[in-house]
Amino acid sequence: MKFIPLIWSGIGRQPLRTALLLLQITIAFVLFGALNGMNVALQQAMAAQRADVLYVTAKVRGDPLPSNYTRQIEAIPGVLITNPQNYLAGSYQHPSQFVVAVATDPTRYFAINTYCSVRREQVIALEKTRTGAIIGAELARKYGWKPGDRIPLNTEVPRKNGSVTWIFDVVGIYEYPDEPDAANLIIMNNEYFDQARADRQSSGVARFVLKIADAADAPDVIDAIDAQFANSPHETESFSERESGQARLQSLGDLDSVARAVTATVFLALLISTGTMLMNSIRQRTTEIGVLKAIGFSNRTVVSLVAVEVIAICLAAAAMGLVIAWRLLPFARENTELLKMPLLVAMPPTTVAAGLLCALTLGIVCAALPARYALRLRVIQALARRA
Repeated sequence: MKFIPLIWSGIGRQPLRTALLLLQITIAFVLFGALNGMNVALQQAMAAQRADVLYVTAKVRGDPLPSNYTRQIEAIPGVLITNPQNYLAGSYQHPSQFVVAVATDPTRYFAINTYCSVRREQVIALEKTRTGAIIGAELARKYGWKPGDRIPLNTEVPRKNGSVTWIFDVVGIYEYPDEPDAANLIIMNNEYFDQARADRQSSGVARFVLKIADAADAPDVIDAIDAQFANSPHETESFSERESGQARLQSLGDLDSVARAVTATVFLALLISTGTMLMNSIRQRTTEIGVLKAIGFSNRTVVSLVAVEVIAICLAAAAMGLVIAWRLLPFARENTELLKMPLLVAMPPTTVAAGLLCALTLGIVCAALPARYALRLRVIQALARRA
């Protein structure tokens, strides 16, 4: 404790230089925390994607699939549940308040999406209410919706009566316990959507979502489905939820390599600039170091003071940088919508630990030359400069 004033005095000797040093290290660790935090979050989101959930879409994008494919797909060995889905996009009250409704079989939908939390009686109420809807908890919080409310959704899909406004009666609310913000859809009855839309020629299914018995059998089930409808007027393209996530992740590029390359480049530049700045600072304090040695401070103590001073600066700046990166990561929610997968937006503990370890390493390496200079400095040589 008695050496803290000496360390603090050394840090504050050149306030402007110390401030610039803190600034450049902080910026470097903001970049480190943001890149590595996002990379780890994406990897965790990727690992959370299910391999036992499959998607079946039309090989020709945009074409609907016949609804009678449901029974044929369910007959394939390994398929437990087949759920047809359509989508209705619209706005609530204002064009900027964009909402998506999933037209589906409610029981099948929630049987596949087991990470959803919803009461069974609400699912039964939706099946019995033609215009019913179970809304996501995030939508309920955002717009103040609650069971019993009637929701108008303005869309571009006309109904048989000529209106483009679809009315829903809220019968329940579902949640994602592990990802609250992701509960942002309206779940509606596919029968209501299919029978009420004006363009019956476009009647069909946008995609089928399947649950299979064993994730290891996914490739065989996918091949069996696509082979069954090969050379038909409506050929299919099937893939697992995990494959879909991997494809979206690859579309963004190799973020892991980018993060490593950028981090390595930044830290190399930081090592050179910080080391040079610290070395110049120590040289300007030659006389002070000589005085410390003259009044009885050992070489070990002097070197320790120099090293602790440098390491303290690096750790403090790294901590500030990681805190700033942690505060910035929630803005990655935009990327969540882009990837259409749950994304961890908090700073992963591994990134914090790696950042502090890098800061400690940086401090030790940058302190090596100044400490060596202080160790080899002779008292007579140092005091001679003062004279």
